[in-house]
Amino acid sequence: MQKVLQWLDELFKGMMYEDDMLSLTRVLSVSGYAAFLIGSIYLMVNNITWDGYSTFAGYTGGGGAALQFGNKLVNSKYNSAIGSYAPKEDIESMKMREIKREEQGRPVDRK
Repeated sequence: MQKVLQWLDELFKGMMYEDDMLSLTRVLSVSGYAAFLIGSIYLMVNNITWDGYSTFAGYTGGGGAALQFGNKLVNSKYNSAIGSYAPKEDIESMKMREIKREEQGRPVDRK
């Protein structure tokens, strides 16, 4: 049972966190998908036909995919260096260290 709880905790953190921080777009995506699942199961179990189901399914189920696309767009534009998965701050701090080393006349390791 302990391993199952640990696995669920890792799964939750993997779905909801980015760089050890809770991500709003991921929370919205997961909550929308959960609403889709709960609503769909409720309608199915109670044998209810709802004319607005296609709209509901499109917004809750498909909205998560659109949110994830927006999340990746924001991350690639504002949170990571161009052509890299490394956080932008790391790349910028590395460049600043290289500039300081050059100013001090110390060798700079560029690969």
